[in-house]
Amino acid sequence: PQDRISKSYSTTTQRRAVLLVDREAPPEPGASTCGGTWGPDAGSTCPAFWLTMFQQPLDALTEYAETQLEAASSNLKEWPRRIMTNTRFVTLRPAKISPDVLDVLYKAMIENRAVEVDYLKRGSNAATQYVINVLGLSLQDSNIYVSLTLAGDDVKGPMAWPLHRFNKAKLAWQTSSIPDGYDIRNTRSLQSLLSIRSEEPISLRLRLDLALFERLSENPLEIDQVITPEGDGCWLLECQILPSQGLDLWLLSQGDSVEVLGPPDQRARIAEKAIAAAALYR
Repeated sequence: PQDRISKSYSTTTQRRAVLLVDREAPPEPGASTCGGTWGPDAGSTCPAFWLTMFQQPLDALTEYAETQLEAASSNLKEWPRRIMTNTRFVTLRPAKISPDVLDVLYKAMIENRAVEVDYLKRGSNAATQYVINVLGLSLQDSNIYVSLTLAGDDVKGPMAWPLHRFNKAKLAWQTSSIPDGYDIRNTRSLQSLLSIRSEEPISLRLRLDLALFERLSENPLEIDQVITPEGDGCWLLECQILPSQGLDLWLLSQGDSVEVLGPPDQRARIAEKAIAAAALYR
C-alpha cells in the first residue's frame, strides 16, 4: 500500500501544498460539516475535506486501513471515537469557496499552467482580472490561501491571496513561471502566507508571570528559549523568533501575564495595541 500511495503524488507536489487537514474521522458522505456538505458529489464548502487532488492516495490508504481494521479487535475499530485533535481557542468557520476554482488551481499546478482569474479584493464591489502563476496552496486557520505571482512580474516575491475571493478561474494558454527551487515551507514563501515581517529572527525578551512561566516551561515558545528567575515572582524569557502577525496575536492573547521587554519596536507595537484595547473598557 505504501508503494501505491507514494506513486500517487510527487515530492514537487508536497513542496507546493501545505494542507493541515482535520485528523478526526471524516463524516459520512452527505453529512453537514464546516458550513457545507461533505462528499465528492455534494459540492462541499469545507476546504479541509475538499481535497480532490489527494483523493487517489487517500483512497489507497483507506482501503489498506479497512483491511487492517477488519482483522483487528473491536477495541481498535473504536479508535476514531477515542482519539481526536482539538483546540481551546475559538476557531472561525471556513469561508465559502468555489470547488470549480479549486479544481482549476489543482490542474494548474499539475500541468504547470498559468491561470486567468477574477479576484474580488476586500472592500471592492467588482472583481479584477489577473493572470497568475499558482505556486502552492496553504490551508491555515479556517481558509485556503493561494501562494502566487502575477504573470510577467518576476520582481515581486510570492503573494498570498485567500481562495474564497476567487470568483472564477480557467487555465491560461501560457506555461506557469515557477521560481527555481520553490518550496512553500521556506521563509521567503511563508513571509506572505504568515505575514512574517523579516526573514531574520529577532531577539525577543519577555517578562512572564508564574502561570505563563509554568506553561512555557512545558510548551516552549522556541527551542532555543532560555528562562531565568528575576526574584520578584517573575521570569525572564529570551529567544530568537521570526517577527510575525502570529507572534503579535499570541503576545496580545496573553494579557497581563506577559510584558514585552524587547526589541523596542516589538514592545512598541504590542503596547500600542494593548493600550487601545484597554481604552475600550474605560
